Amino acid sequence: MLIHLCEQLAGIPFRIQPLLTGILLPLLSPKEMSELIRTHYNRSDYDVAAPGPESWEADVLAWPA
Repeated sequence: MLIHLCEQLAGIPFRIQPLLTGILLPLLSPKEMSELIRTHYNRSDYDVAAPGPESWEADVLAWPA
């Protein structure tokens, strides 16, 4: 029963998201909406490491042929 309650509570943001998106589109100008989206994606990409070989891959590539 507790698990079911937690699942229901965890699902609330996913059910509210389309409603909020539908409300924000008419309330905000396209420029404001673009800035919000850009800010969100800049924050979410901030912790992503630069692409490159993992340490074990670098070791394998450096292995003498």
